[in-house]
Amino acid sequence: MTEPGVPIEDLVAYVSGELNDAEAADVERRLASRPEGAATTAALRSVLADLAANELEDAPPHVIERLIALNRRPLPEAVWKSWIDRATGILAQLVFDSRAQPAVAGFRASPTTVQLAYEWEDGRVDLQITPDSEGSEPRRIVRGQARRTPGSFGSAVLLDTADRTLVVATAIDDHGRFRLSSDTGRYDLVLELDDGRRAVTIGPLEIR
Repeated sequence: MTEPGVPIEDLVAYVSGELNDAEAADVERRLASRPEGAATTAALRSVLADLAANELEDAPPHVIERLIALNRRPLPEAVWKSWIDRATGILAQLVFDSRAQPAVAGFRASPTTVQLAYEWEDGRVDLQITPDSEGSEPRRIVRGQARRTPGSFGSAVLLDTADRTLVVATAIDDHGRFRLSSDTGRYDLVLELDDGRRAVTIGPLEIR
């Protein structure tokens, strides 16, 4: 008999090593009964590893607050518009979506956290979408970890899919990490490549 599906939050805890022996054994038993279980677990393990890459020691609270404040400042229009209009476009392909797991392998998506992964010819970006716990409105935080070899990243720009107007823009750090905050909606995420000579589009991105 097929075991019931594993909630995505339990699968994340299992991959992260946060379950005790009994809980881990229960997850493994359920995964073993589903042919897609191993592939889904491997994909999630890859997503979480990319998001955790290059982690540094915790900084003092006042430093973290300062960095968050800086990251929330939108880039001036002249900075992002100078490259987005002339960049050669690339469309990334979705390779992992935790919300799709019920239809694929019997996993139930978490109502609060979404894990996504997109790839293109020479790169990949892993995204984590969570509620913005600091705001009073139903906003979402999009955290990204981008990587490609060779080459560099510049800015991350979130555009309204309907009219291509700017929602928010921020710089991608030296480790390929970025953080954006937005309302729920349908957007295109555009990443600057090679000093503005190319751009990769992730979307349409459903943030809900």
